[in-house]
Amino acid sequence: MKVKQIIAHNSKVEKTLSQKKSKKSSAKRFSLSKFFLSLLTLTGCGDNNMNKFDWLASESAPQNYPMQIISGDFVYKEGGGLYVPNGKKISSGWGKSISVHVVGADLKPLPTQLKITFFSYTENVFYQGSFELPYERILSLFQQSYYSTRARKQTRYHVIVAGVSPGGGVAVWLQGLDKTTQIFYGKAEIVDVDWTRINRNPKILREDYISGVLNRRSTPKILSSIKNNGVPLYLWDSYQTRYHWKPNLVTVNRPPKNIYEILYVNGEQEQLFYPLAPEIAQKTRAAPYYFYYSWNTPEGAAITHHFYLDTVEIISAFEKLEAIKKATAESPILLTVKVTEHPEGRKITLAVQHEDTAITINKIKFKTYTALHADNPDSYYQD
Repeated sequence: MKVKQIIAHNSKVEKTLSQKKSKKSSAKRFSLSKFFLSLLTLTGCGDNNMNKFDWLASESAPQNYPMQIISGDFVYKEGGGLYVPNGKKISSGWGKSISVHVVGADLKPLPTQLKITFFSYTENVFYQGSFELPYERILSLFQQSYYSTRARKQTRYHVIVAGVSPGGGVAVWLQGLDKTTQIFYGKAEIVDVDWTRINRNPKILREDYISGVLNRRSTPKILSSIKNNGVPLYLWDSYQTRYHWKPNLVTVNRPPKNIYEILYVNGEQEQLFYPLAPEIAQKTRAAPYYFYYSWNTPEGAAITHHFYLDTVEIISAFEKLEAIKKATAESPILLTVKVTEHPEGRKITLAVQHEDTAITINKIKFKTYTALHADNPDSYYQD
């Protein structure tokens, strides 16, 4: 009897131990499952946050060619989006942002599409388009930082600008301090839109309304050219051409360290640290129309030179050189700025050249200012 009791007791103990072990193992498996689920959840949130950024939307249009955005949206892949400021008559300059509306969450997804409807006053027509944007490139550029002379530190893009032009041109730029990068250019189509989207007052004729806007927003010279030659519908298309070219600054002493600001005809902007790093020197760029830099004269005076180029002349010069022999990354066009000292004063010349061919640029306006410590790229910035 005692033996049977002992056997029964041992069997009961083994069963109890087995149940405890099973429960312990299940609890362990549950704990591990919960851990990995939490880890996956956190990883997912991390990915979402990594693909969201603090940015705002803005709008742009060419100077002297007033436009008006009727409606526009930067659309997110997962739905929703951020609207482009609309309703204003805009003509601030190609690539130059006008207004931003601080709306929505601080961190937002980046857009995969742009949908936009706009009116061109010089043509008296409406345009509309829906465009796929290069999301991966936008994401890559937002993830990268760059050095800003104005901020004196690394910074990032924080505005996405939608630009509209005569002929239906639609551009998108990423914008930050000291830097604007174009990431898209396309063409919208002419559409019929109710005129009351522009003017709801039936007492004002459409022609009179448009004439009033053009007289306020354009110049007599531009309006005369439009009257005689028509609107240059493909002008902004021509701004898209990029060339292998780089600046070549020649001075009587050491050249400047920094081109603080350079503006391109396609609406882009950047600063260049001189001499250029190889990876920067080999990039293609649109034709420039403005740049400035600071340097120290032989007497030790710190000054800045601001150059304003004629768009037609500089583009024509690049096209002529390209027609003779196409420039490459290894053999780029040089935009040579030469500063020489003479008894009667300082002389500045500018030319574009490729190998043995050079074209002098004559239509230049430039201003000279006194600067502080021109050798130090961080010490001087002029808006």
